[in-house]
Amino acid sequence: ARPDVFFTGRDGALRSNRMMCQLAGQYAVDLFIGATLQVDGMGHSSTVTKGRLAGFGGAPNMGHDPRGRRHDTPAWLDMRLQGANETETYLARGKKLVVQMVETFQEGGKPTFVDRLDAIDVAKTAGLPLAPIMIYGDDVTHLLTEEGIAYLYKASSQEERQAMIAAVAG
Repeated sequence: ARPDVFFTGRDGALRSNRMMCQLAGQYAVDLFIGATLQVDGMGHSSTVTKGRLAGFGGAPNMGHDPRGRRHDTPAWLDMRLQGANETETYLARGKKLVVQMVETFQEGGKPTFVDRLDAIDVAKTAGLPLAPIMIYGDDVTHLLTEEGIAYLYKASSQEERQAMIAAVAG
């Protein structure tokens, strides 16, 4: 075992410290890039589809913008909106870059971009209180497809955001 690389116990055996790794990724990482199976018009994404349950891995933790972050980095600061005055600018938060990378159509011509996520029906059928959304749309800053890149963080309204998503959806 390599204690300089891996978490090890006093006995030298490997230890899992997933919780600490998730926290480090949640608060210390400036960019998350992930793939998904479905995206709706609001930018919500899920890997739970009818007849298929793919794991989320660390995406829900790593791929969201932790509002409690208190340290700044150049990438995080570049994502903050300019305030109307100096005070508002100093109080504005940055944002983690969250990129969803998808093909517009999957194997067999199945569309990735849908009006309604299958995850909603799965939640209803399974009696879940919430749909199994991997990354909520308001956390996604960029949507990358073979058609182009939607710079969602630049949208000034929900309508503009939806138009950006539609433009790269094919």
